[in-house]
Amino acid sequence: MVRVKVLNDALKSMYNAEKRGNRKRQVMIRPSSKILMVMQKHGYIGEFEFVDDHRSGKIVVEQVWCH
Repeated sequence: MVRVKVLNDALKSMYNAEKRGNRKRQVMIRPSSKILMVMQKHGYIGEFEFVDDHRSGKIVVEQVWCH
């Protein structure tokens, strides 16, 4: 099944983690997307790491808190 709302899903995951007060400050994003590089370039997110799960891939994103 093709996922067409990749950006929406990624942003929603990050928003929900911030709202929960995720202490690790990391979010698992799936599937991977090039938009994360743009977000990192502009300072919206920190470092991220690709995790190969032999499927579509996962990305662990380090969040930057703006409080």
